[in-house]
Amino acid sequence: MSGKKIAIAAASLLLAAAILMVGTYAWTQTINKVNEFMGSKEGVILHDDFDLGTGTKDVYVENPSEAAVFVRIRLDEVMNLTSNTWRPSSPKVQSEWETHTYGESAADCGNTSAAGDKFHDYFEWTMGGQKYYMPGVDSTQVVQDTTVYNGTEPGVKQTPAMSAAGGGIITAGYYLNTLTAPERDEFVGWIYDTDGYVYWSQPLYKGEVTGLLLHQVNKLSHLSEKDYYYAIDVIVEAVDLSDIPMWTQGLGSVDGSGATYDAATPEGVQVINNIVSLASWYRGLTGTSADVGKIFVADNYSWTVIKADGGSILVVSTSTVGISAFGASNDYDASSLKATLTTFYNGLNELKLAAQPVDLTDAGGMSGVAASGSSDAFALSQQEAQTLFASDAARKANAAYWLRTPGAHGLACFVDANGSVLDNCAVNQSNGIRAALWLAVPSAG
Repeated sequence: MSGKKIAIAAASLLLAAAILMVGTYAWTQTINKVNEFMGSKEGVILHDDFDLGTGTKDVYVENPSEAAVFVRIRLDEVMNLTSNTWRPSSPKVQSEWETHTYGESAADCGNTSAAGDKFHDYFEWTMGGQKYYMPGVDSTQVVQDTTVYNGTEPGVKQTPAMSAAGGGIITAGYYLNTLTAPERDEFVGWIYDTDGYVYWSQPLYKGEVTGLLLHQVNKLSHLSEKDYYYAIDVIVEAVDLSDIPMWTQGLGSVDGSGATYDAATPEGVQVINNIVSLASWYRGLTGTSADVGKIFVADNYSWTVIKADGGSILVVSTSTVGISAFGASNDYDASSLKATLTTFYNGLNELKLAAQPVDLTDAGGMSGVAASGSSDAFALSQQEAQTLFASDAARKANAAYWLRTPGAHGLACFVDANGSVLDNCAVNQSNGIRAALWLAVPSAG
């Protein structure tokens, strides 16, 4: 697997953190990782910044991984107002807990404990907001950082400003039935479904964080007369595109680990599908000449559209995806270059679904969509490199790269580091590889 391409499907993530409040004056917190990553060690980081003195309880999620992920959180509560020594069962028994839902507001669910006491008659939540934070370390699953940053410290970043609607926390019904389609696409915040799962409204790309879901938990004054125990369990789930069916259908992870998550409600599925559409590689593409020059990200690589024809587009990786010698000769069909590109293609996910059979009959000329046959990644030809880029500057990549066209005297064509097309490279020399594909644009069909 390439260092640039990982599969979060192999790291579908479940994290949990618990905030515990006990006694009349005591207030402590414990964070527990419910289970380790399954497969890849890369995944999201749960920030759970709890300050004992102030009651600040900032809950947000960071993505340090290469893949775009989708995030949802569930907040479970448990409370006992007669004992500060009582504890819920360990391991957790879900029936002892109540899942926080959107009630009179996002912060007040109206739910009660087993004894019939309303949680938020005693504990007041403040939700949403924005803060400065220090990014976590990739291998860390849960971060607790009570430092108050002002934004001037080296490395410090800021969580995104959330939309004004609902203070950035709205119900799934409002999202689906009140917001217009453009407003849904532009909404930045959390979407509360009736089952208590809260969805971040955007795909979370490398280096990005969500806004705050929970910000503050205050004890109300009449708790001073009681011995009590109160806990919040923060459950975070993160999946990549290939594991979305874990949410929409309740299926197991594609990594074969057997991991499953709760299936979303019908409204939740609609919310998920809209969020997922924001990450579709073909969003905004038409399959026409208007697409030429556009750049998009798919399968964790950047791609540039260099030609359009009949609803299909020819794309090339914006940078090289590997390095290889051309082969034992300058025959592309028998080359190491072609074999390496096929291996690369077999590792794709999103684009493989749209890849078209390719006609490479003319090694020196223009490729095209074939009426039948198999699809594959391929190297551009000399003619394509010369005619589909406006200049050497547009043609050059991060390194010199091969073309599929043979040169004279057993040599092969390539594009040098300055973007010039040349025909005199020895086939046993190593050069970069730019992958090209013909793709059908779904929105154009």
